Amino acid sequence: MNRFDSTYSSGQRKVGLWLRALLLVMITTAGLLSSSSVQAQTTLTTTYSVGPVCSGSPTTVTGNLTPAAGVNIGYAAPAAPGYAWVVANANAVALDDDQVSGQILVPGAVFPFHGENINLGVNGFYIGSNGFITFRNAPLETQIAPRNLNAPGAGQTYNAIYVCNTDLSPQLAAAGAVSWEVIGNILYVNFDAVPYFLPGGAPGVANADGVRAQARLWLNGSGAPGRVEVFIDYIDNNAAAVNAAQNQISVGLLNNCQDPAATALYGAPPVAIPALGYDDVVVRWDPAAPALAGTQVQFFQCPTPGVDCNGV
Repeated sequence: MNRFDSTYSSGQRKVGLWLRALLLVMITTAGLLSSSSVQAQTTLTTTYSVGPVCSGSPTTVTGNLTPAAGVNIGYAAPAAPGYAWVVANANAVALDDDQVSGQILVPGAVFPFHGENINLGVNGFYIGSNGFITFRNAPLETQIAPRNLNAPGAGQTYNAIYVCNTDLSPQLAAAGAVSWEVIGNILYVNFDAVPYFLPGGAPGVANADGVRAQARLWLNGSGAPGRVEVFIDYIDNNAAAVNAAQNQISVGLLNNCQDPAATALYGAPPVAIPALGYDDVVVRWDPAAPALAGTQVQFFQCPTPGVDCNGV
């Protein structure tokens, strides 16, 4: 009988049996080489360490994940739809100068961002006092100077949406200037009349210039899951700026899956805010493709030759 284990050498049989058991628990169209969830369609090419792989012995598996063409790799170029400010400020977020909020949870809400279905009820989101939203628990990444969205995001991403990123002082704004609320499966995040940082200002004195901007994140269950919109009611020219960065702004998306310059409105690279500032500017980003649900991948060591692992 032309059995697998009768037509190959002993060493080849051991390798083959190990790989056969490995493939039983390995999904190669959407996965990572660890016990983790993934939300992107990929092709997984693997190699294993040289030499025989004995039953019960570990080996090294190396993988190369290649996203399927056009699937979950980013957002379309920004568009400019109509928009009006929506009153959606039920949840005030008190932020000091150069601070990122604690984790904000939204039970039952899922937001697809660059192909990742972010469970806001479990992983939440964070609001930075300097005009951005992030999905990473990285409180030191306060992004005081406007983010250069002309720089590649790979390896240095904040996984962020830059709504009006510059050096702001929300602690000197009116109560509730930074807030959020979900209405109709859309998450609204507001920076409502937030002043710039005032260099050399007396304690408690706010800069006369500032920003007013609102972000809309379209959640799963909405009419356009993954859509991001930013409405800039106004961004003032910062007359009190003492360095270039204090009179610059960044508006755009940043994630490892896409060159941020492709989605930047302002900030690629940051340039001076014009003397008259920006007023009534609207930008919309739509995903290139819908996000896929996550897939769990587990790896096991097979203790018995010829016996399928089956999670052992």
